[in-house]
Amino acid sequence: MNTFIAFTSNDSNHNLLVTSSDGNGVWSSPTLVHETTTLGLTYASFNNVMYIAFKSDDSNNKLLLVSSSDNGATWGAVSQVDNQTTQSGPSMASVNGSLYMAFRSNDSSNRILLVSSTDGQTWGDLSTAVNQSTNASPSITAFNGNLYIAFKSNDSSNKLLVTWSQDGGNTWQPLVITGQYTGIAPSITSYNNNLYIAFKSNDDSNKLLVISSLDGKTWSQEPTLTGQTTSATPSIAVSNNELLIAFKSNDSGHRLLTTSSADGIKWGQPIITGQSTGGGIAVCELVANTLVKVDFSYQLLNLIYSPPGAYSGGIISTAGYAQSSSTGSTVSTTQAFTNTTSLYASVGVAGNDASTDYSFTTSESKQSSLCIEKTASYTLSVAGPNADGINHDNDLYYLWLKPNSDSKQLLGPSIYTNINNETQIATSWSYYWGDSDMAMNIQYVYGSWLKYPSTMPAAVKTALDTAGLTTDDYAEILSTNPFSTDANASIDPNRYAITTWSFPYEPPKDANSAPAPVQSYSVSSNTTRTQTNESTFTYDVSYSVSESAETELFTASIGGSESFTWSNSVSNSVESGTGQAATVSIGCPSYDYTGPTNVLVYWDTICSSFMFAFAQVDAMATGEVTDGNGQLVVGQYVSLNIDGLDYHTYTNSRGIYNFFGNVQTQIKGTLTICDYTQDIEVGCNEPMANIQMTQ
Repeated sequence: MNTFIAFTSNDSNHNLLVTSSDGNGVWSSPTLVHETTTLGLTYASFNNVMYIAFKSDDSNNKLLLVSSSDNGATWGAVSQVDNQTTQSGPSMASVNGSLYMAFRSNDSSNRILLVSSTDGQTWGDLSTAVNQSTNASPSITAFNGNLYIAFKSNDSSNKLLVTWSQDGGNTWQPLVITGQYTGIAPSITSYNNNLYIAFKSNDDSNKLLVISSLDGKTWSQEPTLTGQTTSATPSIAVSNNELLIAFKSNDSGHRLLTTSSADGIKWGQPIITGQSTGGGIAVCELVANTLVKVDFSYQLLNLIYSPPGAYSGGIISTAGYAQSSSTGSTVSTTQAFTNTTSLYASVGVAGNDASTDYSFTTSESKQSSLCIEKTASYTLSVAGPNADGINHDNDLYYLWLKPNSDSKQLLGPSIYTNINNETQIATSWSYYWGDSDMAMNIQYVYGSWLKYPSTMPAAVKTALDTAGLTTDDYAEILSTNPFSTDANASIDPNRYAITTWSFPYEPPKDANSAPAPVQSYSVSSNTTRTQTNESTFTYDVSYSVSESAETELFTASIGGSESFTWSNSVSNSVESGTGQAATVSIGCPSYDYTGPTNVLVYWDTICSSFMFAFAQVDAMATGEVTDGNGQLVVGQYVSLNIDGLDYHTYTNSRGIYNFFGNVQTQIKGTLTICDYTQDIEVGCNEPMANIQMTQ
């Protein structure tokens, strides 16, 4: 793979030149890019185009850019970047489909400014976000989907500093003091899951030094000695799977030299390029990528579980997710793309970065994942069956479908992915949003429809057929719900966290009695204990590539598979006492119902929705509640506080409360009903704690 070095000629002309090598240590004769420049410049490869940015060699201090689309053989006209000016050389880096340029302001503030572009031509201003200053050139790189800037302090202390952004330059983290010092600008790059900074020592020895970091926060305190010295700012980059530093010799010959390392510790003898330089140096490896647009038949957005059913009389049980909730899940493509260790996800390519129904954000825990959650204005609701018990055939699956090819207003699930032409490895992916007035093509389906397609409404079947779904896809969708085929499947504690909510589910007294009134509960995902959840489900979907010539490249990037694997997962700590909410309205079963009568509420940590199941264990606390006159207290809310955590239930038709939880030993708790409180013993072997409210 070719490596290029841009540099300033070692004469009064200050010509901008480029030399290249294919990795054999032999460097080509220089190509003239531009007649005049200053010592500061930067070089980058982005979307198969090479860019060099530099400061004009005059008093105007214009920030200039020139590009080549034929691997540096010819260069286009020089243009000014968004009317920007700078005191010193800029620096460029690309990440998540954008090219970023950091530079120093052209005034006494010495602010670090930032602009970005998705095409290398039109630039957007992010200059107010960095909020740092330097009296030399900043250096920018991409690492784990984030932007990192290394720079020299804006004072005589000459501290070597670092800041970074997790959101494409909109906000920046606090300064990191590396513990090193330099009198001139540093150079930063990423390689082999590490960050590296090359810099000149802050003394007369002019040593060429290197420090490294795994996370950008903690840096090696003893810099690596490369065994070289330099009289100007070096440039560090990745070349042919090694680190390479290009630098100016520390003698009167001003030779352009390189040294390389496979581990960042041991550095080779200097390679003489045969060129000399006035000091402006920038290294770039040509990375040929293709941005591929991929369309999918569908994507699962939500799984909403049905509550217990109500038997008759027009009474319907429901579970609703309104403005107080943001049910959704974290999706990843890492199971689909093969042979990649650095796959980064970003929110959107073109158009919007969210819809009115669902919002899309980068995951806090995984750089290769995105969080998809319903928006506050979008309400989801599922009705229970018109029958006794819990029937997962009534569970709802919200699907994002591929629309009809003629549709101009509906948007289906599509991504852009950046694939290296040589290695066939994907490095990033992002959803495609289309025009701002397009709406997501969302269709819900019941589990029963997927299991028995003949029961599916004709309009729904047409929508699924148009998207290309088959009965195999129906089975894939159902596989994301472990209860779809086995209502008595064991409850995986890694995926389903038991909440602090339970409620009674009892039949009327007899056939002549009116059904019990619908009970409405506002349940939350408060869990009974803090726990770490790691759980995943995957499903395969069919795909098509917009440009047929790119199909082979994309298929190679996913290991030759004819289907694409979406992965929905959770890997985080669920804190007790915190969570989201939903409104649940529960009717009663028929009078001859003989099944379980206590319903527990679980939190599906992957789908961020509530799952309902009958209690299979004894209550940790139970008892009868009567009022001061000895009358049973029926249908009344009761809470139980244990070590600061509140459990919630209601008394049943016999005035009995039941609490369920993970209490392993006997312990005291405080029970509250209406305004009455009483301490009780809690534990699975404790006798009934009957309560008579005397106040």
